[in-house]
Amino acid sequence: GASAIAVSPDGLYLYAAGGLFGSVVVYARGERGRLEPIQQMNVEGAVSVALSPPRFVPGEAAHLYVIRKFFEDEEGSLFVYERDIGSGMIELRSSGSDVESTIAAVSPTGEHLYFLTNTSVVVYERNPASGSLVRKGPVSLPTPCSILPCGAMAVSPNGTRLYVGYDDRLATYSRAADGSLTLLGSRTDVDWVVGAT
Repeated sequence: GASAIAVSPDGLYLYAAGGLFGSVVVYARGERGRLEPIQQMNVEGAVSVALSPPRFVPGEAAHLYVIRKFFEDEEGSLFVYERDIGSGMIELRSSGSDVESTIAAVSPTGEHLYFLTNTSVVVYERNPASGSLVRKGPVSLPTPCSILPCGAMAVSPNGTRLYVGYDDRLATYSRAADGSLTLLGSRTDVDWVVGAT
């Protein structure tokens, strides 16, 4: 079954990764949300997907990021696809670059991607034309994550906050225009975190 799902900003297409042999399937969303498969790309070990920008930005290319990972103690491999906004179809632009995690969050207008490891949040800057990513550096978590894969992340709709949940902790970071993060605080009065939106 699917291990990760993303929906296009216009709501017309759904992207699912996973399955027994690993693939990314593109679905068109019809009336009442009915799904019709329109494309399948074989990506063995695909476990995560992220759309950037997560909402429509006029004149900017749209991309789908797919992370492949076979074992928990190894780094993931990042596949970058360009996404046709009209048809929803995707085309591979680059593959094979290492990323630290399968857990990703995207800033609202797509300038930055964040990857969660067991000790830090790693900041990447995105090229809006090619979709390529440049690593800017890690920002430490308040305490290391005790269980892998580690928790979940979400960026606030206005882009000023990044929330990281793991173990029984919820951490809040302020987010600057250049994508950099500053820890504001954390709390431990939450149940174990496995997802965030």
